[in-house]
Amino acid sequence: MSRKKLQVPLNFKTEPPILESLGLQNTNITQQEFEAFWNSLKLHIQHSESQIRWINIVNIAITVIFGGVLAVSAFGMIGHPVIIAALLLSHISVYMLLLHLSIRQNLKKRAVFLERENKRLWKARGLRWSIEKETVKSLEETLVLSEDNEIALNLDDSGINNLTSR
Repeated sequence: MSRKKLQVPLNFKTEPPILESLGLQNTNITQQEFEAFWNSLKLHIQHSESQIRWINIVNIAITVIFGGVLAVSAFGMIGHPVIIAALLLSHISVYMLLLHLSIRQNLKKRAVFLERENKRLWKARGLRWSIEKETVKSLEETLVLSEDNEIALNLDDSGINNLTSR
């Protein structure tokens, strides 16, 4: 079981918090290292969120256009309302699918980013970063630094070949 050393609300609208003000002591991380990690995570997350924001903006524009065409077609000026309503419903279905896939992909990218950074920089120090939520439906996320008590076995190629060849 890992012990949590630091919990910071994941809010990139503000500057990175000062570690001393959070009461963090006896750790293997400096303010500069934390700020570098915070800024790289911020850049990664903001890129992913901008993709979702773009999907939402395009969806609103298409929905407004379809809604306007549907309203005009209700008065018999253009097309059949049933066809336009079917197009609107299919658009909403495709939008929901794209949004769901984008969110899942972004969560996966974020998990891969954290895993890569943990392996590259923090595991050797016995530390591990993660992003947690208080509840599954909560929108508020927390960046958590915890002690990494996991035991890692590193087998080189000769060790793997020796195990499999027997």
